[in-house]
Amino acid sequence: CIMNEIEHTGHLKLGHNIEIGYYAQNQAQMLDGELTVFDTIDHVAKGDVRLKIRDILGAFMFGGEASDKKVRILELGCGDGSLWTTNIASLPSNVKITLSDISEGMIRDARRNIGKDPRFAYATFDCHHIPYKDDSYDLVIANHLLFYCDDISQVCNEVKRILQPGGLFLCSTYSDKHM
Repeated sequence: CIMNEIEHTGHLKLGHNIEIGYYAQNQAQMLDGELTVFDTIDHVAKGDVRLKIRDILGAFMFGGEASDKKVRILELGCGDGSLWTTNIASLPSNVKITLSDISEGMIRDARRNIGKDPRFAYATFDCHHIPYKDDSYDLVIANHLLFYCDDISQVCNEVKRILQPGGLFLCSTYSDKHM
């Protein structure tokens, strides 16, 4: 709906000082799992913003201990794991990435392509019913998956349930104007 390629009801209202921007598909790969959320922002912040990092994090519900936590990632519909194999050497040593797919064959291929790597866990399940506890992930990725789902609202509710407060859901999908 943001790019006016998907029909939708309702409207999009941007808040004060909000800009629509680009978040690259490989952005999650560029996160340093050795750094906390605070440290990650501190490395890119410039000028007076550096003095307000804790206030900014608090606005996104990263207050207190949450600003020092590590990032846990879940990919839904991982396919053969190619999102991760391209830059696997640059992933930090302590990042925890769970790759999931409804197809056991895709999980087998992802496991084979990635190899034995303790940063990765694998799971086979239907994303309409994600088998993880509430608030268990900081980032959920679903690339080119949602158009395969029978009930997109159910999947989005499940993603919302398992995301930590302030967590991110990154998804991309095709439209009738693409491919």
